[in-house]
Amino acid sequence: MLKITMDLLGKERLVRGFNGLVRMAGDLRPVWNSVHKDFMQMEREIFTRGGYPRKFKPLSPRYRARKYVEVGPKPIMVYDGTLRDSLTQRSHPNHIFDPGATKLRMGTSVIYAHRHQMGTFGMPQRKIIQLSKERKKDWAYRIHSYLVKGVVEKLKGKG
Repeated sequence: MLKITMDLLGKERLVRGFNGLVRMAGDLRPVWNSVHKDFMQMEREIFTRGGYPRKFKPLSPRYRARKYVEVGPKPIMVYDGTLRDSLTQRSHPNHIFDPGATKLRMGTSVIYAHRHQMGTFGMPQRKIIQLSKERKKDWAYRIHSYLVKGVVEKLKGKG
């Protein structure tokens, strides 16, 4: 529990602002939609660019030839579109968006996704989720901005 006491003018408003911050920090769901939209945009960039910021390792010549015969000229990491679509389309049945009060789960339930993310004995790692330092900072800033806005509103007596 957080308890603040002061002997200042505006003490009540300041304490109300801090108490609001503590309450808001316990429920970040209003921020998660923004983070989720950015996540899906990031995934679109990754699939469009063939990996981003690091490019996917190329397919082996043997598999590339087999894939071409089976599905035609598709970009790397796209066979029938299931994996890509599950990460870029909220309505896809394999898309995961599970916002909680203090945590967020998002991604895909496609069973082979982890093989690409981690790599296997016979297949190189091709990270389908690549969080850059800049993106992590941006998401942290979104949370920070949400909390600061809430404190300012509390201090002004609006919340």
